[in-house]
Amino acid sequence: MGVVAAQLGEYRQAEELYRDSLAILSSGRFEMRGNCFGNLSYVYWAMGDYQKAKESWSRSYDISVSVGYRPGMADDQRQLARMALVRHDYDTARQHLRESLAMHEESGLLGLKAETLGELGHVHLLDGRLAEAEQIAQESLALCDARNYRAGRAEPLIVLGQVACAQRNWRAARSALCEALEVTRDTFLPPYALQALIGVVSLFVADSKIRRAQDIAGFIWQHPATWQWTRDQLAALCAKLGIEAQSDRIEVSRTVRAGDAQRDLWEPIAAVIEQLREPLLVRD
Repeated sequence: MGVVAAQLGEYRQAEELYRDSLAILSSGRFEMRGNCFGNLSYVYWAMGDYQKAKESWSRSYDISVSVGYRPGMADDQRQLARMALVRHDYDTARQHLRESLAMHEESGLLGLKAETLGELGHVHLLDGRLAEAEQIAQESLALCDARNYRAGRAEPLIVLGQVACAQRNWRAARSALCEALEVTRDTFLPPYALQALIGVVSLFVADSKIRRAQDIAGFIWQHPATWQWTRDQLAALCAKLGIEAQSDRIEVSRTVRAGDAQRDLWEPIAAVIEQLREPLLVRD
C-alpha cells in the first residue's frame, strides 16, 4: 500500500505505511526491510526532507549489500542519483545511474532499465547536454515499446518535450508533452504529470499565453503530489521567464487544497491537453 500511496503522491500516508511495515518486519526478512527503507528514502526525497532520505537510503543500501540483493542495490543507486541532482552534481548522478543500468542489465530487469535510461536522459537535460539527453530518451522509449511498458514512456517523453523547448522546436515540444500528460493520466502517475507541466509552462510563455503559464505554475507549486525537486526547478524556470511560481490569485490551486487532490489533478490535466491541441502562434 505504501508503494501505491507514494505513486499517487500521497507522501505522508506512504511514510506512515512504510513505517508500519518496518515495525512488522523488525527482525529477519532483510530484503523486504531493505525495500521498505529504499522506498521510504524516495518518499522523504519527494517531500524535500533530504537528511531523512539519506538516512533511509543508508539503511537500505547496507541491507542490500549485506544480503547481496542486486535489484535493491540498483534501486539504491537511482536514489543516490536523485540526491545528487538536488546538489546539481550531474557527474555523480550519471555515475550512479550507469551503475544502476549495469545491474538492471545483469538481472534482466529491462523495464527498470528503461526507467533508469529516462532518468539518465533527464540528468543530461539539466546539465545542458541536449543531444545526449535526446538520444538516451529515445533509447528509453524504444525499450519501453519493446516491453509494451507504457508507464515507462512518461519520463523520456518529458525529457524530449523539454529538450524541444530548449531548442525552440515548439511543435515537437507540444507533441511530446501532450503525449507525456496522456501517459501519466492513463497510467496514474501524478508526480510525473506535474513534472511534465514544467515544459508546458515554457511552451505557453513562448506562445504568449502568459496567464495560462502562470496558472499552471501555481498549480504545480500548490499540488501536494509535486516533488520538492520539481518545485525547485519550477522556481528557477519562473525566475528566468519572469513569471510568478506561486500566487494566491490562482483559482485552480485553491481547488486542490479544498477538494480531492486526485480528482483536482486530472481535470486540469485534461484541460491542459486540450489547450496543447490548439494551434500555436509561435514559430519554430
